[in-house]
Amino acid sequence: MPGDAASLDQQYLRRNYRAEGEAIEFAVSVYNSAGGSYQSGMSLAMLDTDLKTAPGAADSWESSSDLKTWTFNINPDLAWSDGTPVTADDYVYTWQYYADPEHAYDFAWYFGSLDVVNWGDVNSGDKPLTALGVEAIDSKTLVFELDAPAPYTPGFMMYGSPLAKHQAEEFGPYYNNDPATAISFTPWILEEWIPNQHAVFVPNMNYNGRLKPFIEKMRNVFGERRFDQYLAGEIDTVSGPFSPADQEKLMNDEELLAQRGVSPGDFRTHYLFFDFQSAPFDDVRVRQAFAKAIDREAVIDFVVGNSAGVPSYGILMAGFPDAVTDDLKKYQGFDADTAQKLLADAGFANGDGFPKLELALRQETPLRQAVADAVASELKRNLNIDVTINNMDRKTYMAGLNEQSLQFAMVSYGFDYVDASNFLSVFKTDGR
Repeated sequence: MPGDAASLDQQYLRRNYRAEGEAIEFAVSVYNSAGGSYQSGMSLAMLDTDLKTAPGAADSWESSSDLKTWTFNINPDLAWSDGTPVTADDYVYTWQYYADPEHAYDFAWYFGSLDVVNWGDVNSGDKPLTALGVEAIDSKTLVFELDAPAPYTPGFMMYGSPLAKHQAEEFGPYYNNDPATAISFTPWILEEWIPNQHAVFVPNMNYNGRLKPFIEKMRNVFGERRFDQYLAGEIDTVSGPFSPADQEKLMNDEELLAQRGVSPGDFRTHYLFFDFQSAPFDDVRVRQAFAKAIDREAVIDFVVGNSAGVPSYGILMAGFPDAVTDDLKKYQGFDADTAQKLLADAGFANGDGFPKLELALRQETPLRQAVADAVASELKRNLNIDVTINNMDRKTYMAGLNEQSLQFAMVSYGFDYVDASNFLSVFKTDGR
């Protein structure tokens, strides 16, 4: 080590996590995860620093000419931390677990969007798990059969880290909640998890991949006020969005500004959505009126701040491949007069007779609550519609989202793979 290196007991990274849930493993739950995001297995592919698809657990892959059959060749040297080889059967088992209706996986909508053969019938319970179009040809060869061509399939596989089939069959899928039964073939493995306090990960000493850990410990610390934790020296890194007050503090502190790094992150877009199968949002004129009644630029200027966000007129953030931004403004831009006419044409002139609304949020930060308040104010000011805010706990919100029972809500979406189809999939009937 360099002469000025910290002692080993000081070589750790402390990070914040806000949500606390039922399981620490990605394959069990995504939206109700605990202890911070954790994948004990490596996805078949990953992204490099240029957002290009790169090998993960699979060394290589190839497709049929029609792009409907994809074959992934798993690195033959990979092994779980207990010494058991990583096999294609681990991935088959995990994909069947994703689709299992008894699991009721909260990320099933994502994996279903790839159109794997028989996914819908398996996920609904109409066909057995073994009918799913994911097959192990041999211990290191995994094949996906799709109903439609998907050229982005390798990038899609940056999610999909496997459970260890042998461990899940012996201890159940929650085996990674307990350090005594947790195993991994990633650089990290669980050392300790105390719910609502912290989760601690240490280097997997049996890891033989390319991404060797260079610190001794990673501690995910629970807390709702992550910016305060950072200022107090309780965590070593923090990411936005911050509350308006915290954002102002950051922008007016030269020392804090010097510590800041700016990144598009996952090209996250916040959006409003409706239950358009039921009144009043079954009328497209009502939805169009809402879109034109909100001054996005004012929300950015006076609530979010230009250093923390930009107005969006489509779901693809500027800079994301194939994003169209300015051209959509003529359709989605602020126009209070047109919004009022659309609402009147729908039978709600000046908001008369329009039902009171609740805008549902997903356990959001103070900044996103402030954005929701601004949206409610815009709808009242420009359409005379009353909106209350309900910042729900994450589990309840996600249950409503997956059951499609939310009438009017705000949520954000960041990319899972680098293709426009990822964002656009949320608009499918069976999308998120």
